[in-house]
Amino acid sequence: MSESPFVLAIDVGSSAVRASLYDSRANRMAGTAVNFNHAQVVRGDGTCVEDAIQLAELVEKVVDRVLAQAGDEARQIAGVGIASMASTILCIDAEGVPVTPVFTYADSRTSDDVEHLRQAIDVDAAYQRTGVLQHWSYVPARIIWLRRTRPDVYEQVDKWVDFPTYLYGRWFGF
Repeated sequence: MSESPFVLAIDVGSSAVRASLYDSRANRMAGTAVNFNHAQVVRGDGTCVEDAIQLAELVEKVVDRVLAQAGDEARQIAGVGIASMASTILCIDAEGVPVTPVFTYADSRTSDDVEHLRQAIDVDAAYQRTGVLQHWSYVPARIIWLRRTRPDVYEQVDKWVDFPTYLYGRWFGF
């Protein structure tokens, strides 16, 4: 038998959204596992993105299904955890509306920009300070790339957020 309180665990992967409830002993609650597949937009130019609103709606559909399967026990959820594919980023405007798709770790269109960035900064000093090497999947190159390729969109950006942060903001406000 499952022991409350429960945690709703959500996993937004690159090919599926999964969720289920776990009890206070970290056991998955029977009958609450839900899994819906989705697909990223992948193109030969390095594009690898997803529509932020569609992906959020899929997560919400998964969560609704888990809650329905949990029945009355869903009232005993004490926490929610979200794991997401690595290095996701999207831009939102001042109202929290996405102005870009979700850029995934596999979107390599920033490769030229990261090379320019590497020439413009002291890479070793940045690494010592942050522990991060410059890479096309990281935010600095994405910012430069968006400003260079889509200045109209860049001007609308209020915040750069990862996908789980977008979900929390969508649900609870930014």
